[in-house]
Amino acid sequence: GIKTAGIPARFAALIPSGESSKTRAFSAAIDFPDEVEEEVFDFIQRKQLRFDLISMDCTNVEIPIADTGSHMGLPNIHRVVKRLEQMGAVDQNTVKIINHFSHNGNPQQHILEEKAAPYGYLVAYDGMKIEF
Repeated sequence: GIKTAGIPARFAALIPSGESSKTRAFSAAIDFPDEVEEEVFDFIQRKQLRFDLISMDCTNVEIPIADTGSHMGLPNIHRVVKRLEQMGAVDQNTVKIINHFSHNGNPQQHILEEKAAPYGYLVAYDGMKIEF
């Protein structure tokens, strides 16, 4: 089975029960208020978490938006992923998924896939299943 351990803000870690040298974790990036952002990164670094899969909010797609606030777009995601890479929390083996698209970002699946592919991001869709 899987035990869960809460992480502040929009992160939640899923940790398999039993002995494992690698933490299996799922990052549900929905809201990331700026007042807790550093707390979240500090927690990940302090616990030396390594993520097998991260799923990141991409409500705004390419609409420019500050890193403060409640939703992200591709530019924000790039910055979050880069920081997680620098911390060693994600790497080339981490599955990276973008999700939670809004009509405001005018997303169409094939266009999102074209924009996400160069960064190695998968684009979520209804009924999507991922093994990790």
